[in-house]
Amino acid sequence: MKFGGTDAHLFLLALDPKVCRRSIDKTLVHMLRKFSETDGLASTHLEVCATNLRAIKFYEQLDYARSSEITGHYNSREAAAVMGCSLSQIQLT
Repeated sequence: MKFGGTDAHLFLLALDPKVCRRSIDKTLVHMLRKFSETDGLASTHLEVCATNLRAIKFYEQLDYARSSEITGHYNSREAAAVMGCSLSQIQLT
């Protein structure tokens, strides 16, 4: 994670599929947003492999929206979907 300016950036979130069912993934994203909100930041952003539909759906369920795509982001071969979430529009629990 990187915090700066008006937003935070999640660089990598990779979990063993066995622990995803325990909501650890959601807890980590919520922690990022709580830290960001506490620091007065306006949004959080991330990239996810554009073909990873499961991850994209996961982030969409957490109020992230696709904003653009970066061609050749991963190893100069795979595109990344850029996603963001405005902290002023969500309720953190």
